[in-house]
Amino acid sequence: MNSYYRTKIMDSTQEMARSTLMGWLFLSRKLEIGQHALSYWEMNAVNAWPTMELLPIWSPTLLGSYMKEMCQLQKMLTFGQELAASHHSLEPLWQMLIGEDIGPFLFSQQFTSLCLDKAAIMSEAEIKGGDFSDPWRLCTMTQVEELKILICMFPIWATSIVFSAVHAQMSTIFVEQGMQMDKTIGSFNIPPASMITIDVISVIFWVPIYDRIIVPIARKFTGRERGFSELQRMGIGLFISMLSMTAAALLEIKRLQLVKELGLVGDAVAVPLSILWQIPQYMLIGTAEIFTYIGQLEFFYEQSPDAMRSLCSALSLLAASLGSYLSSFILSMVTYLTTTGGKTGWVPDNLNAGHLDYLFWLLAGLSFFNLLIYTVCAKRYKEKKAS
Repeated sequence: MNSYYRTKIMDSTQEMARSTLMGWLFLSRKLEIGQHALSYWEMNAVNAWPTMELLPIWSPTLLGSYMKEMCQLQKMLTFGQELAASHHSLEPLWQMLIGEDIGPFLFSQQFTSLCLDKAAIMSEAEIKGGDFSDPWRLCTMTQVEELKILICMFPIWATSIVFSAVHAQMSTIFVEQGMQMDKTIGSFNIPPASMITIDVISVIFWVPIYDRIIVPIARKFTGRERGFSELQRMGIGLFISMLSMTAAALLEIKRLQLVKELGLVGDAVAVPLSILWQIPQYMLIGTAEIFTYIGQLEFFYEQSPDAMRSLCSALSLLAASLGSYLSSFILSMVTYLTTTGGKTGWVPDNLNAGHLDYLFWLLAGLSFFNLLIYTVCAKRYKEKKAS
C-alpha cells in the first residue's frame, strides 16, 4: 500500500477510521461484501477524502486483486489492527469484527444499501466490452440513491392507507349511523350527510390552535422549529383517528342499548338519541387530518428525491384512493363473513338488528395495529436532510 495513503488514513478522524476499519474487515471476511462495503463508505462517509486521490485505493480492479491475494489480505488485517490500536475506542469494534458473528450486519440497512449499490458497479464483461448503454444493467449512483429513498419511504406511505380507510367512514358508515338517530332540533331537521361539516369546522378550528399554541409549546420540548417532526405529526394523527373509531363504537353501543330498551330491534326506525352525539367522532377525524394529512405532504415533499418531489407529493392522494378501496373491501368481507349460515350480520339493512359497534371496534383495532407498525417504521427511518 502507498505510504502516502497509509499516513493519510492513520491521521484521519475517528469517524473515518471506523469506516475504514469496516472496509478492511469485509475485505478479509467476505470478499464480495467487502468490495461493496468499501464503495459504500467512500460514497457515504462524512468529510470523505478527495475522490480523485483515493481512486487507486477504491478502484474495483484493485479491490479484486486485493481479494485474490492472500498476502495482501494479511497486510490489510495487520493494518486494521494498527488502526484500531491508534484509536483505542475502536478496539472493541475490531474485536467484534474479526470474530465469527457478522450476522447482524447482514440484516441491517447498510447491507441492503450495499446490495443496491451493486447496480452501479461495472462488471468485468461491461468493462471489457465497453458497453454501458443498457440502463437495466448499469445505473448511475443518483438512480440508486433515489431508489433507496423510495424504498425507505414505502413503509411510512403504506401505513397511511389504513388512516385513509378510517377517514372514509366519515362519508359512509357515519351517515348510516346518523340516519338511525334523532335528527330533529326543534322544527329543524338535520340531514345526516351534512354532519360532515363538523369535520370542516374542526379543521378550521384546529389549524390556528396548532400553529399558535401547540407548536410553540412543543418547540420548547423538542427544539424543532416546527414543534414536531413530520413523522411525529403523522403518528399523532394516527392515534387520534383510532380515538375517533372508539368514540363511534361507544356511541353505537349506547344507541343499541336504547333500541333494546324500547323494543325497536325489529323496526328500522330512528331511536330517540340526538344526532349531535356524533360531533365528537367527526371532530376527532378533523383533528386527525390536521396532523396526518399535512404531515404526509411535508414528509413526502421534503424526504423525496429532489427530482421526484412532485410525484412523491401525490402519494398521499394515492393512499387516499387505496384507503377507499380498503374500506370497501373490509365492509364486503365483514358482510360476507358475518352473514354466513343465515345470520343477520354486523351491518344489515336494519341497523337496529345489527352490530355496527363491532365494525367500529374492528377499525379501531386495525388502527391500533397500524399505529404499532408505523411506530416501528418511523423509528427505523433515517430522515434525509432537506435541500
